Amino acid sequence: MRGRRHAASGGPPSAGGGRRECRLLLVFRKTGLLAYLSHLETMRAMERALRRAGLPLSYSEGFSPHPRLTFSPALPVGVASEGEYLEVRLREEVALQGLCERINRGLPRDLRVVRAELLPPHFPKMSRWIGYALYRVEGPDGGGSSVFLALPLAGASRGGGREGAAMPRLRDALESLRKREGWGEGELRVVRAGLYASLDEVKEDAPSGLLEAFGREAELREVSG
Repeated sequence: MRGRRHAASGGPPSAGGGRRECRLLLVFRKTGLLAYLSHLETMRAMERALRRAGLPLSYSEGFSPHPRLTFSPALPVGVASEGEYLEVRLREEVALQGLCERINRGLPRDLRVVRAELLPPHFPKMSRWIGYALYRVEGPDGGGSSVFLALPLAGASRGGGREGAAMPRLRDALESLRKREGWGEGELRVVRAGLYASLDEVKEDAPSGLLEAFGREAELREVSG
């Protein structure tokens, strides 16, 4: 799953004009046993790796300055991911070649940065463009085919949803899916396959048979192509 389109498909901004603050977008995976790492623990691990990589981090002002980092919406504990986002404010631009490898030296095996790009100056904040999460779900026996589930996040109304509509919770959506598929008791295997700006983008990446959860009760409906 590709997730969000490349923000800077034309390449990083020019480094001319001396040093300037910039925004670095990292895409990382959290798999295996590290799916049980909490969001706070993940944040701490990533921050330590960035420091060890020697990146010129930009810090907040005040009595207790901290790196200016923005993470994508928190994953529930136990849910793996193939494409999480971390936006890092830097004091100056850095070379992208070999950057992922530098950061990964300070990370455990199941927490890996897979892509890095410099964002254009006026690219919107992450909270303004992430509207949907796509999940791949397998039943308790693990023998059947995967079901793909789109879950709207805060701000999904920009992508065609209803303004002010209640956002479904993943836990409730999974229970609705369990009933729909006739799955018995047992742990579901859940992976967040990507984050998207709109449902249209989700449909481009997801196979046929995509389901969308909607409303406070997390009802499910099929999404047509």
